[in-house]
Amino acid sequence: MNDTLIEFKNIKKVFDDTVVVEDFNLEVKKGEFVTLLGPSGCGKTTMLRILGGFELPTEGTIMLDGQDFYKHYRVLKYKIGIVPQFPSIRDSEKVSDIVLDASKMNLNPDLSEAEKNKIIESVKNRYSLNEIWDTYYERISGGQKKRVSIAIATFNNPSLFFLDEPDSGLDYANRRNVMEALKTTADQNKMVMVITHAPNDAAELFTKVMVLAKSKKDKAGHIAFCGTVEDALEFFEVDNLQSIVVRINAES
Repeated sequence: MNDTLIEFKNIKKVFDDTVVVEDFNLEVKKGEFVTLLGPSGCGKTTMLRILGGFELPTEGTIMLDGQDFYKHYRVLKYKIGIVPQFPSIRDSEKVSDIVLDASKMNLNPDLSEAEKNKIIESVKNRYSLNEIWDTYYERISGGQKKRVSIAIATFNNPSLFFLDEPDSGLDYANRRNVMEALKTTADQNKMVMVITHAPNDAAELFTKVMVLAKSKKDKAGHIAFCGTVEDALEFFEVDNLQSIVVRINAES
């Protein structure tokens, strides 16, 4: 059985005659938890927007479960969950209302009430929402807000999750909790890709490290490395993941 979930072939993105990303080729399998590293301006967020269907690549193809993502976007878009760095959630609503509204919008309407409630309870437990269930969103902590934003992206049961700095602004304990929850999600035969500025906190959880860097030749973002954590550390001759970005910055 082919366990390749998504494949990117020769992706290129141009904005206003400026090449932002070029020669982006990648194959990601089911069950992988990927961290996307790179200095500012190398195209990380642009790639997440392309992967989520918010931006069309100027050139190239994305294959999802063996189908052309953009040709079948209306169907395949439901297999992708996107969590932006600053999600649009109304502060004046209770967590329960936010989560239940998301479930109504995304769960299959043909499911029985018992089946829907089972899914909701599973999401609540996985992301530790019970303790804040009746609290207004504006009154919960930054870490709790991150968990809510991730939880509501899970209701359509996507095969892929893309998250832009889901751990930003959090202390170590909350960063770790978020990453452990995401690893649990990946272990359910899904793919999770995160942009993070604190990769050392969860280094042993990642199955793959992808590093983007700007080429001195064309100033576009390219994949500088893609492989295991151990291979990444050896390739860049460093002893931790954050030092990879420091090294790239020093050489750019």
